[in-house]
Amino acid sequence: MRIIQEIAGYALAGAVALAVLAVPFLPVCFLLRKKIRILRQTVYFVLGVCVLVILCATLTGRIVPPSERSRNLVPFRMFTEPWLMGREKKITQIIANIVMFAPPGMLLPMAFLSVRRFWKTAAAMGAFSFIIEFIQYFIGRQADIDDFMLNAAGGMLGYLIFALCKKLWKEKKIWKSLTEKNGISVDRKKEVIMSIRRGIVEYSRGNNLNHFWRLYRWQKRIKSGLLHDVLTFFMSRCAYRHGGYIGPDAVIRGRPSLPHGLQGIFISRYATVGERCRIYQNVTIGEVNGKAPLIGNDCLIGAGAVIIGDIRIGDHVKIGAGAVVNTDVLDGCTVVPQAARIIPAKDGYPDGQ
Repeated sequence: MRIIQEIAGYALAGAVALAVLAVPFLPVCFLLRKKIRILRQTVYFVLGVCVLVILCATLTGRIVPPSERSRNLVPFRMFTEPWLMGREKKITQIIANIVMFAPPGMLLPMAFLSVRRFWKTAAAMGAFSFIIEFIQYFIGRQADIDDFMLNAAGGMLGYLIFALCKKLWKEKKIWKSLTEKNGISVDRKKEVIMSIRRGIVEYSRGNNLNHFWRLYRWQKRIKSGLLHDVLTFFMSRCAYRHGGYIGPDAVIRGRPSLPHGLQGIFISRYATVGERCRIYQNVTIGEVNGKAPLIGNDCLIGAGAVIIGDIRIGDHVKIGAGAVVNTDVLDGCTVVPQAARIIPAKDGYPDGQ
C-alpha cells in the first residue's frame, strides 16, 4: 500500500506541474498553432514537464561537504547486500526509478526524429541519467550505478510502449498528428533529405533563381532613391553570376519558367514579358532605338531565338529555336526558323576535307 501511495505521489506532483505550467504554455501554443500542430506542441510540453519533474525529484536538496558524499560503482549491489532502508522503501525506489523515466522514453522519439531508433533513445536516456547521477554526487545524494541502470531501463520501457503504439495506431489520424512534424511524416526523412540535396544541386547549376527574383521584386517596389540603386546593383550582379542579363527597367509579369536558368539570356531594359512564359537558354530580347518587344502571356521561346525591335508578340505564341523575329506575331501563332541551307562543295574538292 505504501508503495502505491508514494508512486501516486510522484504522479500527483507531475499532474500539478502540468496544470501550473499549462497557464504560460497556452498563449505560446495559440501563437504557434499555424506553424506547429497543437498535438505536436503538447508532446513537446509534456516532455519538458517530465524532464523538469525528474530534475526536481532527483536534484533538490542541500549541498553537503565532500567528506559526507557517497557513491556506489558496483552493479546490482542493491540485490546482493541487505536493504538498510527497508524492503518497502527499496521496492518503492526501484519502481520509481523505472517508472519515472518511462514517460520521457516514450515521448522523446515522438518529439524528435533523430532519436526515433531504439538504441538512440536508450543512449539519450542513459546520458540523461548519467548526468543526474554525476550531479547527485556533488549535492549530497548517493551516486548509484544501480539507479543509472534502472533509469535507463525505464527509458527503454518507454520506447517499447512507443513502438507498440506506433504498430497499433500507425494509420490513425491522431497518431500522425502526434508523430508528424509540420505536416511532413517522419517516415519521409530520406525523401526530404533528397529533395534538399536536389535543391542544392539546382542552385549550384544556376537553376534556382530565388535570390534573383526576390531582388527583382524588391527593386520594382522601390521606384527611386539610393535603395533602388543598391538593389539594382545587386540584382545585376546576381543575374551576371547566373550567366545572363535582365535590364533594371524590364517589366516581367509573374515569374517565367527558365529550364536552363539565365544562361545566355538577354532581356532589354525596355522589354515587357507576360505571365507564365517559358524561355530557354541563349535567348535575346533586344531593343532598337529604345524600343523593345512586348511579349504576351503563356509564350514559349526556344533556345537561341532573337526577338528584336518595336514589335508585339501575342499570347500563346511559340517561337522555335534559332528563329529571328522582328515583326508582330498574332495570338496562338508558331514561328519557325528557315531550314539550314547546304552549300555544295566546289568541283574537285577532296571528300572528307
